[in-house]
Amino acid sequence: MKKQIPISQAKLIGALQTGLQQRGRFTPEPQLLSWAGSLADTLLASSSGAPTWTETIHDSSSPWILQPRKCTDGKEAAVLSSLQKGQKGSEQKTGTLVSKAFSAPKEIRFWICGHRGKPGESAHDKNYVSLEIGGAELNRALPPQNDTCHEIVWQIPAGHQGKQARLRIVDGDAGNSYAWLGVTRINVPEIGVDHFSSGGSDAVLTMLAEYLKVTAPVSLRDRLKPWLPKSEVVSIVVTPEQRQSAETLIAERSKGFAEANPDGKRGAEIFQQHCSACHQIKQVGGLIGPQLDGVGSRGISRLCEDILDPNRNVDVHFQLNELKMKDGSSKIGSILLEEGDLIQLRDPAGQIHRLSKAAIESRASLPASLMPTGFGQTIPETDFYELLAWLLAGG
Repeated sequence: MKKQIPISQAKLIGALQTGLQQRGRFTPEPQLLSWAGSLADTLLASSSGAPTWTETIHDSSSPWILQPRKCTDGKEAAVLSSLQKGQKGSEQKTGTLVSKAFSAPKEIRFWICGHRGKPGESAHDKNYVSLEIGGAELNRALPPQNDTCHEIVWQIPAGHQGKQARLRIVDGDAGNSYAWLGVTRINVPEIGVDHFSSGGSDAVLTMLAEYLKVTAPVSLRDRLKPWLPKSEVVSIVVTPEQRQSAETLIAERSKGFAEANPDGKRGAEIFQQHCSACHQIKQVGGLIGPQLDGVGSRGISRLCEDILDPNRNVDVHFQLNELKMKDGSSKIGSILLEEGDLIQLRDPAGQIHRLSKAAIESRASLPASLMPTGFGQTIPETDFYELLAWLLAGG
């Protein structure tokens, strides 16, 4: 019962915040943030620093869930499955799970179920489980075309035993039927599917990471980052000339800051003028972009990069989302809330759009920041140094 307290608290926090958002209140309540941050700190203190499974979402949302299924030896087990029974469109969801690293044993055993396309059609290789050692694939298993789990046994060559290994589970089939797989009874305790349980610390930290992704202080946000699902992104094309220009400006401003020795007294005024519409420090400012408490801990070079070349280190928390609608239009912004068939998106101008998932043709994350480029020209050099000094001092 004690283990269920964190998940109960996290669910309550999420429910309260969702209720506020449904009423149009998108600025988080300080009491909820404090509660969520305290809970996250407690769980992170007892974690290994990384989730058991890291997820990459291919399209709209996670397909993974634990569900009971039979095995060919007659036993029933909790299966980590990409089929959410009874949920419309579940089989069309795709995604990838990668385990944390573990020491490769002499033998790896697990059980797999699922499909590779409709009966009577040519089977594909889009759904699979693979073993990676040293970044290279050593083994691969395909679903047995059956709802019942079958056992897979891999003998690991002596030269690979003891090396760092990872298990990868991939559902790459977006078909509307016979398009899923499930895995269970992995004989490596560190990556057992029970770690995916809704009552486990990984699940709680995932919920808290999503809730705190904009509002947490920088240090906590960075520690929670591994628990946020990754998204497939479209690369931004940057020419060598553009990259060199940014590098030169960042180097010049980093060096110039050290020589200028600003006191930062005007930093708050400059922040208010150029940054506060989107960013918040000490509960003052907007939250279109991330909260910046503690950002000074990143140091001069990283701050210069973040301000002068905002698309370089785009935090996964703040990647733009592009939603292509079935009517031919597109919406770009950050996702504030997903509930049932509704998505609430905030565009770069701060406007809220309520969109039906049924009206969305496709969605993708873009490795671009909401923050505009060009601050190297917008903010005078002396003001830039005053702003840096103020941020480094804690705002």
